[in-house]
Amino acid sequence: MTDTARTAMTAQETGEVFLVTAVIRVDGGVAFRIVNNTEPVLSGGETYEPFGFTFVLPSTADSGIKSAAFEIDNVDRRIQESVTLAAGKEITAEFNIILASDPDVVERGPFKYILRDFQITKQRIKAVLYDFYLTDLNIPGLQYTPKNFPGLF
Repeated sequence: MTDTARTAMTAQETGEVFLVTAVIRVDGGVAFRIVNNTEPVLSGGETYEPFGFTFVLPSTADSGIKSAAFEIDNVDRRIQESVTLAAGKEITAEFNIILASDPDVVERGPFKYILRDFQITKQRIKAVLYDFYLTDLNIPGLQYTPKNFPGLF
Protein backbone atom coordinates (compact mmCIF):
# COMPACT_ATOMS: atom_id res chain seq x y z
CA MET A 1 0.00 0.00 0.00
CA THR A 2 1.32 3.45 -0.89
CA ASP A 3 2.07 6.15 1.67
CA THR A 4 -0.75 8.25 0.20
CA ALA A 5 -3.28 5.47 0.83
CA ARG A 6 -1.99 4.83 4.36
CA THR A 7 -2.20 8.52 5.18
CA ALA A 8 -5.74 8.72 3.76
CA MET A 9 -6.86 5.71 5.79
CA THR A 10 -5.56 7.07 9.07
CA ALA A 11 -6.45 10.74 8.57
CA GLN A 12 -9.42 12.19 10.38
CA GLU A 13 -10.39 13.94 7.13
CA THR A 14 -9.08 13.36 3.63
CA GLY A 15 -9.82 14.31 0.06
CA GLU A 16 -8.73 10.88 -1.20
CA VAL A 17 -11.37 8.49 -2.50
CA PHE A 18 -10.91 4.73 -2.53
CA LEU A 19 -12.55 3.00 -5.51
CA VAL A 20 -13.09 -0.65 -6.32
CA THR A 21 -12.68 -1.82 -9.90
CA ALA A 22 -14.18 -5.11 -11.05
CA VAL A 23 -13.62 -7.18 -14.14
CA ILE A 24 -16.41 -9.70 -14.67
CA ARG A 25 -15.59 -12.60 -16.99
CA VAL A 26 -17.79 -15.33 -18.46
CA ASP A 27 -15.80 -18.43 -19.47
CA GLY A 28 -12.61 -16.34 -19.51
CA GLY A 29 -13.89 -13.58 -21.82
CA VAL A 30 -14.34 -10.07 -20.40
CA ALA A 31 -18.03 -9.24 -20.09
CA PHE A 32 -17.86 -6.03 -18.00
CA ARG A 33 -15.31 -3.61 -16.52
CA ILE A 34 -16.97 -1.55 -13.80
CA VAL A 35 -16.01 0.83 -11.00
CA ASN A 36 -18.02 1.97 -7.99
CA ASN A 37 -17.91 5.59 -9.05
CA THR A 38 -20.16 8.16 -10.71
CA GLU A 39 -17.92 8.60 -13.76
CA PRO A 40 -15.71 6.32 -15.90
CA VAL A 41 -12.18 5.63 -14.66
CA LEU A 42 -9.12 4.84 -16.78
CA SER A 43 -6.92 2.40 -14.86
CA GLY A 44 -4.11 0.28 -16.25
CA GLY A 45 -4.98 1.30 -19.80
CA GLU A 46 -8.58 0.02 -19.47
CA THR A 47 -11.78 2.04 -19.06
CA TYR A 48 -14.08 1.04 -16.21
CA GLU A 49 -17.71 2.10 -16.51
CA PRO A 50 -19.45 3.67 -13.49
CA PHE A 51 -21.81 1.32 -11.70
CA GLY A 52 -23.32 0.96 -8.25
CA PHE A 53 -22.01 -2.15 -6.52
CA THR A 54 -20.59 -3.39 -3.24
CA PHE A 55 -17.77 -5.84 -2.72
CA VAL A 56 -17.48 -7.28 0.77
CA LEU A 57 -14.33 -9.22 1.68
CA PRO A 58 -14.76 -12.27 3.90
CA SER A 59 -14.25 -11.70 7.59
CA THR A 60 -13.67 -14.01 10.49
CA ALA A 61 -15.87 -13.80 13.53
CA ASP A 62 -16.65 -15.96 16.52
CA SER A 63 -19.22 -17.77 14.40
CA GLY A 64 -16.60 -18.70 11.76
CA ILE A 65 -15.56 -17.42 8.36
CA LYS A 66 -18.19 -15.46 6.47
CA SER A 67 -18.38 -15.60 2.68
CA ALA A 68 -17.28 -12.80 0.44
CA ALA A 69 -20.20 -11.12 -1.31
CA PHE A 70 -20.88 -9.08 -4.41
CA GLU A 71 -24.03 -7.03 -4.88
CA ILE A 72 -24.74 -4.89 -7.92
CA ASP A 73 -27.63 -2.59 -8.77
CA ASN A 74 -29.87 -4.10 -11.45
CA VAL A 75 -30.44 -0.79 -13.22
CA ASP A 76 -28.78 -1.88 -16.45
CA ARG A 77 -30.51 -5.08 -17.61
CA ARG A 78 -27.43 -6.12 -19.65
CA ILE A 79 -25.85 -7.60 -16.53
CA GLN A 80 -28.97 -9.60 -15.65
CA GLU A 81 -29.15 -10.86 -19.24
CA SER A 82 -25.46 -11.83 -19.16
CA VAL A 83 -25.91 -13.74 -15.91
CA THR A 84 -28.98 -15.52 -17.27
CA LEU A 85 -27.23 -16.44 -20.54
CA ALA A 86 -24.16 -17.62 -18.62
CA ALA A 87 -26.04 -20.38 -16.79
CA GLY A 88 -23.75 -23.40 -16.63
CA LYS A 89 -20.65 -21.36 -17.50
CA GLU A 90 -17.93 -20.14 -15.18
CA ILE A 91 -18.45 -16.54 -14.08
CA THR A 92 -15.46 -14.95 -12.37
CA ALA A 93 -14.62 -11.54 -10.94
CA GLU A 94 -11.37 -9.78 -10.22
CA PHE A 95 -11.45 -6.81 -7.84
CA ASN A 96 -8.80 -4.13 -7.22
CA ILE A 97 -8.80 -1.24 -4.79
CA ILE A 98 -7.40 2.00 -6.18
CA LEU A 99 -7.27 5.70 -5.29
CA ALA A 100 -9.23 8.09 -7.50
CA SER A 101 -6.24 10.46 -7.52
CA ASP A 102 -3.90 7.76 -8.93
CA PRO A 103 -5.99 5.04 -10.60
CA ASP A 104 -3.02 3.30 -12.24
CA VAL A 105 -1.66 2.18 -8.86
CA VAL A 106 -3.41 -0.84 -7.33
CA GLU A 107 -3.48 -0.36 -3.56
CA ARG A 108 -4.89 -3.82 -2.82
CA GLY A 109 -5.65 -6.75 -5.07
CA PRO A 110 -6.25 -8.44 -7.25
CA PHE A 111 -8.90 -10.37 -5.37
CA LYS A 112 -10.03 -13.19 -7.67
CA TYR A 113 -13.30 -15.02 -7.11
CA ILE A 114 -15.76 -17.36 -8.74
CA LEU A 115 -19.34 -16.02 -8.62
CA ARG A 116 -22.09 -18.46 -7.67
CA ASP A 117 -25.44 -18.64 -5.90
CA PHE A 118 -26.99 -15.69 -7.74
CA GLN A 119 -30.12 -13.99 -6.44
CA ILE A 120 -31.71 -11.69 -9.01
CA THR A 121 -34.45 -9.19 -8.22
CA LYS A 122 -35.70 -6.10 -10.01
CA GLN A 123 -33.49 -3.90 -7.82
CA ARG A 124 -30.23 -5.87 -7.47
CA ILE A 125 -28.17 -8.93 -8.25
CA LYS A 126 -26.40 -10.70 -5.40
CA ALA A 127 -23.73 -13.40 -5.66
CA VAL A 128 -21.59 -15.35 -3.23
CA LEU A 129 -17.89 -15.18 -4.04
CA TYR A 130 -15.78 -18.34 -3.83
CA ASP A 131 -12.01 -18.06 -3.63
CA PHE A 132 -10.05 -19.42 -6.60
CA TYR A 133 -7.56 -21.00 -4.22
CA LEU A 134 -10.21 -23.31 -2.74
CA THR A 135 -10.89 -24.81 -6.16
CA ASP A 136 -7.19 -25.71 -6.53
CA LEU A 137 -7.06 -27.77 -3.33
CA ASN A 138 -7.33 -31.54 -3.51
CA ILE A 139 -9.41 -32.24 -0.46
CA PRO A 140 -8.90 -34.52 1.42
CA GLY A 141 -5.57 -35.20 -0.29
CA LEU A 142 -3.76 -32.11 1.00
CA GLN A 143 0.00 -32.19 1.14
CA TYR A 144 2.08 -30.18 3.55
CA THR A 145 3.97 -28.03 1.05
CA PRO A 146 5.25 -24.45 1.31
CA LYS A 147 2.54 -23.37 -1.15
CA ASN A 148 -0.37 -24.83 0.87
CA PHE A 149 1.01 -24.25 4.37
CA PRO A 150 3.63 -21.46 4.31
CA GLY A 151 3.59 -21.10 8.10
CA LEU A 152 5.06 -24.57 8.56
CA PHE A 153 8.20 -23.86 6.57
